[in-house]
Amino acid sequence: MKWARRCYLIVLLLALALVATGCALHPAQEDRAAARHLVSVYNVSALLAQAAPAVSGSLNRNLPHSVALARRHRVDRLVNRTFAPSALVDDTVRRLAQAARQQGRTRDLVRASSALDQPLVRRMMALERKVGQPGFASAFKQFQNEPAGKQRKRRLRLMDQLVRDRHLAALQTRFNVTLLGAMIRARNLAVGPGARVDETQIQRILSSTRAGLQRKLAQQLPLMLLYVYRDVDTDTLERYVALQHRSATVWVNKALVRSIGRTLEAAGRSIPESFTTEEQ
Repeated sequence: MKWARRCYLIVLLLALALVATGCALHPAQEDRAAARHLVSVYNVSALLAQAAPAVSGSLNRNLPHSVALARRHRVDRLVNRTFAPSALVDDTVRRLAQAARQQGRTRDLVRASSALDQPLVRRMMALERKVGQPGFASAFKQFQNEPAGKQRKRRLRLMDQLVRDRHLAALQTRFNVTLLGAMIRARNLAVGPGARVDETQIQRILSSTRAGLQRKLAQQLPLMLLYVYRDVDTDTLERYVALQHRSATVWVNKALVRSIGRTLEAAGRSIPESFTTEEQ
């Protein structure tokens, strides 16, 4: 099918804002509190809030015109209910705290949560929120065409390290590919048997999209961050990269990406079952 051969980049979200919270808690609650704080630090709620509209929008663009309006609305309501942001946030927090407990990394979770609660991080996150604003694409394209001197190459190496330590390419890839899978499964519920995509085909589509997207992002994200941080002096940039390079922070960043991915995967895979339950 023509639509299945496209590479869907459902949404690209780089910017993550910092919100500081914190209180003294009993040790038994420490991992959950630290996990929730990390989710706030990276403003994961803003990312997860894009899941439902991303899947819904992609679904509506890829449904045949022959699908009845009532059925479209029914599947759309199910998608929005399944990807309710508050539930996704709670599940991500639960998974992150659980990962820290099971791997003996609660102390790292607490350390990273505390270390990221500072003005430097707020500043860098605020700069990242400018990605996607009006005029960004054209200005970034112009920046890409500028000659690369020694200083720019040095700063670009820092951005390469930052992208690796924050697992940004993995985050963007997993987010988009997971939502693509959810969209295809939701589409299967709206169309007739002859237009459905079986699970083997779905996995083939996702695998192809994943490989191409991660390569593309690994190349583009460092340069994009270089542009975003263009007015930040190199010493400050080095301090921020060093902060994200700490072992505790690197582990938390990776665990957070996995927690977000597993939360979205679980939600997406629940759509067919929820649809069947509604019909009974």
